[in-house]
Amino acid sequence: MSFMAKAPEESSPSSNDSQLERTRRPSCLNWSIVKALDMPSDFVLKSIEFTIQDEEETEKPIHSTVIEVHESKPELPEEGWSFEEALLDENHCYAIAAQSVAEKTIFDEDSTGRNS
Repeated sequence: MSFMAKAPEESSPSSNDSQLERTRRPSCLNWSIVKALDMPSDFVLKSIEFTIQDEEETEKPIHSTVIEVHESKPELPEEGWSFEEALLDENHCYAIAAQSVAEKTIFDEDSTGRNS
């Protein structure tokens, strides 16, 4: 799915609806990352791209969307993202972003608290 698709030449109600549908999902995914990172609403996510495996939106949750970070930033981890997204109704959708961080286990440190 391309998020930079050209807008339809003619401005009709159906083409406006189609344009809204093409922007709704990426916008929802962007907001889910902003919320997950607790970033300000004006945080710009130009360096990311979503790869949508299941292009058809349904009311059943989709978990196959992945993210690619083109420009690494400290506030935007590159790995460990997972998404859940679905339609709530014909005009509304939701997306939840979760970012898991690999944590060291207690077995990674010796009894003095130093890494072994």
